[in-house]
Amino acid sequence: MPPTNPPLRPPVRVVPYTPHNSTQGRAKTERTHLRPVRGAPPSKQQEPAPRPAVPGLRLINPPETSVQDVAEATARLVIEVLAGVRVPRHLDTRALPQVRSGVAAHQIAVAKGAKVAPPRVLSVRAQEPAPDVVEANAVVILAGHIQALAFRLERHRGQWRCTAVETTRPTKPKPKSASRQAG
Repeated sequence: MPPTNPPLRPPVRVVPYTPHNSTQGRAKTERTHLRPVRGAPPSKQQEPAPRPAVPGLRLINPPETSVQDVAEATARLVIEVLAGVRVPRHLDTRALPQVRSGVAAHQIAVAKGAKVAPPRVLSVRAQEPAPDVVEANAVVILAGHIQALAFRLERHRGQWRCTAVETTRPTKPKPKSASRQAG
C-alpha cells in the first residue's frame, strides 16, 4: 500500500484576531526599533555612496538584490493587492498562481474611483532558513488597521517567488444578545 501524503496547507491563510486597546495595561512604547523602508520620505533615507567610475569597464550583470529588498518589495506588492489598489495579476512575476488566487480572494472590495487609504509597510524582517529560501514577516497598515503579514519566498530559476502567505484580519465585534443587555 503506497504511503499517503499529509494534506497540503492552503498557500494563503487568513488568521482572524480580535484587536484590543493598546493603552489598557501597557506603557506607551517608542518606535525606535522600526527602520525606514524603501520608498520612505527622503529625509529618512540615507543617500547611497557614489560609485567610482572605472574607464573601460561596464556592468554586464546587475548586482543581486538583497533578500531584505526582495522581502520589502514583496510585502508592499501583496498588501497593495489586498488593499485593492493593485490588480492581482501584478503578482504573476512574484508569486505562484495558487498564492495569487488566494490573495485575490481576500482582496478588499473597492468601488471604482473610491478613495482608499494607501497601505503602508511599517517594518520587514527576513531570514534565510535554508539556501534559496527566505521567510519574512512584516507589520503593515491595511485599511487603517495594523496587521501582521508572513510569507515564504523560494528562488526558482534565479527569481524569487512567493510560495505562501499568512496574514491577520480583524474580526468584526459580535453583537451583544438582548438577554446579556438586560442582565
